[in-house]
Amino acid sequence: MADVVIVEKQSKGMAVAALVLGICAAVLFWVPFLNWILIILGIVFGIVGIVKKQGAMAIVGLILSVVALLLPWIILGGVGAALS
Repeated sequence: MADVVIVEKQSKGMAVAALVLGICAAVLFWVPFLNWILIILGIVFGIVGIVKKQGAMAIVGLILSVVALLLPWIILGGVGAALS
C-alpha cells in the first residue's frame, strides 16, 4: 500500500490583507483619519506577510501603503510648486 501524505496549503491571509489595505489607503489618501489607520495596518500586515514568506502580494501591499503615506506630500509639493 502507498503512504498517504497530507500537505497543508499555506494561508496567504496577511498578504491579501496588506494588499487590500494598501489599495484602500492609496485610493482614500485624502481622508485624514481613515487613511492613517489603513496605512499603519497595511504596513504591519505587509511586514508580517514578508516575514512569513507569503509572496509578492505582501510586498506590493507594503509598497502601496508606503506610497499612500507619501502621496499627500507629493501632491502638496506639486500644488505648491505650481502656485509659486
